[in-house]
Amino acid sequence: MDKRPGNRKKTGEQPSKKSRANIKKKSVSSASEENRQKNRTGNRTKTGQFMPGVSGNPKGRPKDTPEQKELKARCKELSNDAVEVLASILKDKGAKESDRIRAAEAILNRGYGMPKQSVDLENAAPQVVFFGDDDVPD
Repeated sequence: MDKRPGNRKKTGEQPSKKSRANIKKKSVSSASEENRQKNRTGNRTKTGQFMPGVSGNPKGRPKDTPEQKELKARCKELSNDAVEVLASILKDKGAKESDRIRAAEAILNRGYGMPKQSVDLENAAPQVVFFGDDDVPD
């Protein structure tokens, strides 16, 4: 006999362990969603956006740890050597062409920054985004 919940006979047969677990998960997740809605902080609107003048990150970006500061300092110390290595690859006529191109790109990107990318919006299809059931047009 098929033991799946949808295929049980109405003879009072108990659901399997798996289906009971799924039912329990659903009830727990819906309860936790209700709690989240009830415990919503006062700095957001009904739609979940931050209210005017309220920050989503009031403490700001976390400060670097001492290890992170040390790593950045060591990288800065080695940056001149790294540029010299890239320059030697760039000038090496015996190096593979792809290696020379990558070295040139790396030098240019560090010296002048990454090139700006343009986006063609002329042929872009308009996108409609719905945020909830209330926003769905009739």
